[in-house]
Amino acid sequence: MFLGLQIKVEEFFNLFFSDNAVNFIESFHRRCGDKEFKCSSWCPHDKFGHVRDVSFQHPIKIYFGAKFGSCQEAQKFRIYRNSHLVIETSQGISDVPYGDYFRVEVQARPELP
Repeated sequence: MFLGLQIKVEEFFNLFFSDNAVNFIESFHRRCGDKEFKCSSWCPHDKFGHVRDVSFQHPIKIYFGAKFGSCQEAQKFRIYRNSHLVIETSQGISDVPYGDYFRVEVQARPELP
């Protein structure tokens, strides 16, 4: 999917994924109705480059069961030659029917225009 952002890869990372962007990320989650947002700092990882954990409570829009689902998201990033950035996320949600049957996996590769 092409979003048409005309910024450098480093600037993209700094604005949306760096430790300095946590306030932006938290405000995004608040606008989605999420609460109890937590985000660890990026840590070096031998296999994946850098990793961190994100968790939050997301509102559930069904009429029975819990009003919020507990979301846990593992985020990873690695930078290759020529500022080639790869971001991967894996998100699971508990407290919802069949929530343990699937995960949402995302791989993003922002590129220079």
